[in-house]
Amino acid sequence: MNISYLLSVGMLGIPFYGYGIASIVLGVVVLAALYILLNYKKDGKTFITARVMNTSLLCMLMIMIGYSSYAVIVIRSSANTPMDQNSPEDIFTLGTYLSRDQYGDRPLFYGQAYTSQVQLKVEGNYCVPVSEKKAPVYQRKEKANPEEPDRYEIQRYNMKYVYQQN
Repeated sequence: MNISYLLSVGMLGIPFYGYGIASIVLGVVVLAALYILLNYKKDGKTFITARVMNTSLLCMLMIMIGYSSYAVIVIRSSANTPMDQNSPEDIFTLGTYLSRDQYGDRPLFYGQAYTSQVQLKVEGNYCVPVSEKKAPVYQRKEKANPEEPDRYEIQRYNMKYVYQQN
């Protein structure tokens, strides 16, 4: 039972966090510590019981099912289907897809009403709407050659209008 528990935790990939050889070393160390905890006995009783192993495996299964639903969005988008809203192919576009930025924001408890007007300021002979600069929007920079590293650049900043009546 202990070996199958260690194999299932290891095959989920949770202990192997990071990149390169360091992730393998970290995973082996975590699995070795888990093996020691599984075989540790105090007063003839094991520290980690079958109930704890079952509960932890069920928790890891629920985590994997939950994250796989987000993975389906990215996998479907990389297939370039005809209905590809916001094209969530990387972490930044997935964030805008999940936060539903394409629909704008509507205040639920405090903010503008349906009759609120955008606050204006006079610049020269023109009235310009007042807006606040919000979070940056990143975009993936395409590589010119294979040796160039992957990177993201700030494309623009989200702007939010300031309203007169709240």
